[in-house]
Amino acid sequence: MTPHPRSYRSISQSHISNCLCSSISVGVATRTPPEPGSTGERLHTRFRTVESRKRSSMAVRLARRPSSIRKKCPIKPIMFEKASSHEYDPPADVPGSAPALASVFRPIQYLGSKLRTLPDLLSSSSGLYRPGDRVYDLFSGSSVVSQAFALHGAKVTAVDAQLFCKHLAGALLGEGRNSGETCSSEAAQIAAKLSRMKLPGDLQAVVSREATLLSAGPSEQLAHFYITLPQAWRNAHDATWLRSASERQGQSGYNNVAIISSFYAGTYFGLFQSLCLDFIRNEIFRLKLEENLPKWKEMALLSGLYSAMSKAVCSAGKHFAQPLGKLANSNVKFYHTRLFQDRKIDVISAFLSACDSIDKAPSARKQGNFSIAAPVDRIFASFKEERPALIYADPPYTAQQYSRFYHVLEVVAKYEVPVLQMQSGRITSGLYNEGRFKSDFSSKTKSTNAFTALVQGSKAAGASLVLSYSESSELSNGNARMISLPRLIEMCEMAYTKKKVTVARFSHSYRQFNAADNSNLHRDDPEILVLCEA
Repeated sequence: MTPHPRSYRSISQSHISNCLCSSISVGVATRTPPEPGSTGERLHTRFRTVESRKRSSMAVRLARRPSSIRKKCPIKPIMFEKASSHEYDPPADVPGSAPALASVFRPIQYLGSKLRTLPDLLSSSSGLYRPGDRVYDLFSGSSVVSQAFALHGAKVTAVDAQLFCKHLAGALLGEGRNSGETCSSEAAQIAAKLSRMKLPGDLQAVVSREATLLSAGPSEQLAHFYITLPQAWRNAHDATWLRSASERQGQSGYNNVAIISSFYAGTYFGLFQSLCLDFIRNEIFRLKLEENLPKWKEMALLSGLYSAMSKAVCSAGKHFAQPLGKLANSNVKFYHTRLFQDRKIDVISAFLSACDSIDKAPSARKQGNFSIAAPVDRIFASFKEERPALIYADPPYTAQQYSRFYHVLEVVAKYEVPVLQMQSGRITSGLYNEGRFKSDFSSKTKSTNAFTALVQGSKAAGASLVLSYSESSELSNGNARMISLPRLIEMCEMAYTKKKVTVARFSHSYRQFNAADNSNLHRDDPEILVLCEA
């Protein structure tokens, strides 16, 4: 079997060296101002308070605050806007300053990411804890908030029900990392070994066909190739390399089944991309079992893999709710172009670059941080043991289960052959697996109890609580909230008393995706913080 044809992508030692020499701009703190328009530049910009006495139709009821809160957390119903660049030149080495926050690395695209709101979040909550205090980040997701708190001097415990989120947080918080330890050398070794990968003859022929079509540019033929590509769940009898996949459900994929290539090639990823991703995942497994790979390196390498998957996935919002497909009323040219662009993404380069960024992330050099993979209701006991000063929570507020948007990453984290979910006798279009985690916070019947337990559990631990909330605007036709803002405030006031609860609204807003996974043009959901002082 021969390596993939040069016409598609040449994987060589020089290629690997070039990849290692490259790094992304966001992820390394520097005194040099970030590039205009970059994430670093947006976070570098100071936000100034704008006086406004106008009350919108969605104005938040504010509780009266005693002087102790005003001194610690001087928050009004505020809006933020960018100040001109000459008004702000903070030192780069101040924890929590805009330049420091510019080093926060976003490993994956994540719905509702708080990356843009980090300066506001830290400013608002700064009076509720001191450097060295324990801060819990519940529903940690992509870990950007955990990183920000760590850069601001807190000892962070990141909590999320999803295993891949634990890996992201553990890697970027430096959990268990030894001094001088990096993951880039192992990543380079994996890439070098991958460059010598050999495929069975029949599989190599299909890979070569993909390469030929990609070299010709966007086309209907390329789209047809992926639609008809054999998978474990369709036309498996046409491919010898797939015949064992459907028979080994629930088993480990290590040296057994190439899970990504067998279930998600032709939909979320290209065939060669999938083979590379499977190879990387198997090598991480092998290093762990055969060479006693340290825990931090394992989490860092896996995080690099998730980052490459997030970059290469072909979907509307770079998530995994549903692969991009050609609809009857869609722009065919756009579909062909987007499909071609995503399939051409070099996942090896993306993996190497992400590992390099993780190595250099300032938050990954911190000590005393932890990550936990567990539903929130299972970690209340640890609140009483660790006595955190602050608990930050960004729970889901709609019926949309986050596990639906990231199920492929979770399958790869566990790397067990999935059992695909069936609806009306057919495999779901998103290729969802059975047994996905479902949060009580996204259940209409369970959300009230879930929020009550969170608020009361935080209060019982003697911790201050900060809740992120996004309120649907009047024009929103998106997902209804499981709990209203007034009801949430009422819960907080019952636990912490009315005088201890403050609400802040920010000008930042973001779009989500509705049930049809299309961008909701009428969404303008303002970001809100509910702050409860212990």
